Amino acid sequence: MKKSIHNFTFALTPDNSAGGDGTKISGVAYSGGMLPAYGWLGDCAIDLSSITVPDSVPLLVDHEAEVSAVAGRVVPTVSGGQLSINGEIFADVPSGDLVKKLLDRGFPLELSVGIMASIEEYSPAKQITVNGQTLTVNALFTNASLQEVSVVIYGADPNTELANFGRNRQEEGDNMELAQALAERDAAQAELNGLKEAHASLSAQLDEFKAQFAAIRKDEVKAVFAAVGREYSEERAKLYEAMDRQTFAAWREDVTSLAAKPKHEFKRADIQAAPAEKSGLMAAVEQLKGGK
Repeated sequence: MKKSIHNFTFALTPDNSAGGDGTKISGVAYSGGMLPAYGWLGDCAIDLSSITVPDSVPLLVDHEAEVSAVAGRVVPTVSGGQLSINGEIFADVPSGDLVKKLLDRGFPLELSVGIMASIEEYSPAKQITVNGQTLTVNALFTNASLQEVSVVIYGADPNTELANFGRNRQEEGDNMELAQALAERDAAQAELNGLKEAHASLSAQLDEFKAQFAAIRKDEVKAVFAAVGREYSEERAKLYEAMDRQTFAAWREDVTSLAAKPKHEFKRADIQAAPAEKSGLMAAVEQLKGGK
């Protein structure tokens, strides 16, 4: 199964405890529950039992894969069916300094977690048990690996942002085209399944008809054998039971008509008269020869 990059967002929380300077961040990156309305896939979830997390991942700005976009580092942890992060903002580099200043001003930044994962799609939606929760989803991200975490600017509404967490998200028109293609695929699959069921039903009916025909033909062959006084056996009947209808009908008519004709009975007197007649004929021949 091909893997692809996906991102989902959650609120960035500065950790100012114990006299901190605001460069520490922490939070629950993923609670293990449903991620609603993820693009064309619909409601999704991430299987944390199969996720791979490194010791640490970079904290970037807007998923820019450039050194200048590095703003810090975070340490991911999977525990209790949740994915949590603890990290540090590098306030002494330009990107980190910008992020810290925005947080200090109370700007509602969010973190977008990028994962590489495979996708299992369900149509219709399927009820599954994952991360200790029972969810009904359209897709499940499996065998994920955490790639990076980015600081992003989205709205504060978690439902809105979760609907928008795809890194390689297509434009709305592309999503609609893909949704239509998926719908056509599902319709074609449903039609194929219907044809398979119809084929299986017709095959069962054909087998039943063949069995009925074989039983009828067997009785017909037995009747012919009985009419001509021949003992029935499976081996003898095999050839006649395999005949097509037309050939069998012609064979049966010929055999039964011959069996119905009266047999000629030869009389002993007729058999004995023949030599006498032959002797009289020979005598006449000899007589003619003598007259010459």
